[in-house]
Amino acid sequence: MPEQNQVENVVVQMLDKALGPRLFKIAVGSDERDGADFEGQRSDRFLFVSHLEFEALVAAVNGMKRKLERGRLDSRVEKIDQLTTEDIVRTAKTFRWGRSMPKWTVIVSGAELPARPLVLEAAGAPPNDSTNSHRAVAILKSLGFDTRYEGRSV
Repeated sequence: MPEQNQVENVVVQMLDKALGPRLFKIAVGSDERDGADFEGQRSDRFLFVSHLEFEALVAAVNGMKRKLERGRLDSRVEKIDQLTTEDIVRTAKTFRWGRSMPKWTVIVSGAELPARPLVLEAAGAPPNDSTNSHRAVAILKSLGFDTRYEGRSV
């Protein structure tokens, strides 16, 4: 494993078409030579991906790079932890839920709303964010909101 400050060498190769349609090999290691002369070592890591997977990986890396450059890598997670009562009330005013009500809900300005989706919306996080309902309810409780499980106040 390279030292913490050592930059690793990354090499991307397009493999022979006989192995598959546009298959790429990505090698990551600490070889000190430049890309074209990379000689794999036992501790190196290799990843084989299709053309579509490679394009998705490049897009994800570029997006991460932009976030790092702007200093906003963990902004959504931090935002969830920093939500205020005002954030929740403001979001609840325009929040619309067209599905059946989940087990965990919250009362905001007299309206019963789904707890987790409301917290995610207030934080600007996507619906597939890793925040679970229990964490969302804990945040809402800490802000003084009436939370409910299957309609009963908890």
